[in-house]
Amino acid sequence: MRNAAGVTARGFMVDGNNVADIGIDFQWIGGNSGNPAIAPSPRNNYQDIWAEKALVTNAVLGQQNDSKISNVRSGACAGTVGLSILAAGGLVTMDNVVVTQGLFEIACQNAQLSQCAFFNGVRLAGASFNHINWGGSHIYGNPTTGITIESIATGNATRGMVFEGAFFPTTTTVVAGRFHQGIIFIACQFNNYTNMFGTITPASGSGAVPIFDFQHCSFAGALPGSVDGQYGSRGKDCRNSGGSIVQWETWRTYTPTWNAGGVAVTLGAGTINGRFVWRGQEAHARIEIVLAADTVIPSGAWTISVPRTASASGRGLGTMWAFDSSSGANHMGMVRINGNSAVANLMHNNPAANSGLVDSANPFAWATGDRFVIDVVYEVA
Repeated sequence: MRNAAGVTARGFMVDGNNVADIGIDFQWIGGNSGNPAIAPSPRNNYQDIWAEKALVTNAVLGQQNDSKISNVRSGACAGTVGLSILAAGGLVTMDNVVVTQGLFEIACQNAQLSQCAFFNGVRLAGASFNHINWGGSHIYGNPTTGITIESIATGNATRGMVFEGAFFPTTTTVVAGRFHQGIIFIACQFNNYTNMFGTITPASGSGAVPIFDFQHCSFAGALPGSVDGQYGSRGKDCRNSGGSIVQWETWRTYTPTWNAGGVAVTLGAGTINGRFVWRGQEAHARIEIVLAADTVIPSGAWTISVPRTASASGRGLGTMWAFDSSSGANHMGMVRINGNSAVANLMHNNPAANSGLVDSANPFAWATGDRFVIDVVYEVA
């Protein structure tokens, strides 16, 4: 049914029988107008519909501006997308919509969703201006992309979304893609996540890092390290499954990589401890290393990995303290992180020795019991 307006489509099922490319096709294919160009407001009402077994997409509700969608099911689907709702403008309201196979694809100006379930992830698409409120929905990750909510929108799309009372049951990445304002999660539950964010790209024209805000949420375990301060994320009154308060912007551990001349150092019985904290676009790292008798250091200047890559303009400077256990002498130095780099370069205070770069012989001959600590703050990508 094409170019329908002011109609109610209710109480039918379409079985694509593995033949039809699209099982249900309700699209406005007439001319668009305005800025941005949008189709006329159809104000349609879709209720009690079931579609399955299409080769490409079970159901396409295109340009359904100011329409209501209720009790819709998208079942088995051979294609990538189970249900596609692409509306350039207006308000779309949805409740009790279930997509069991294939992605749920949506683009709209405004949308209100409640009591829905999407079993193969959500894709935000189109040159839209998404202000979407997701209420009480279950959203599973897509097994192919490994992403739960992915934005492939263009321009300043995906401006702001709110998930309230939503449940994210799977272990895939929660959010990735192009965002403008970010997302607010309220009273949501996240199960067993090890990586909250994939690659986040600020929307065109803004360059600003989107904010991801967590309020009164529950995490199955400790707060994943990828959430803590990354992409401006912040939280309030969140807890894990044991009832403990989940702290935001707290110091966390990581294992740095120590190289000399680009070759990994054999630490042996020595120790290496890294800690870090993220606050928006700022990262603060602190690393302490103690040498043992069996520590083997190749020739060449030393580098230590930091927890996140620096931004192009985020060149960081920090301090280094080194202790020569044989002489009891304390040495001071500096740490430099170049833009777009994830390693810290170590420098001592004698530029005549190895151009001021720390190596196995400078600022002294390193041996058992010697140690050093570096501390650096830098702007992250």
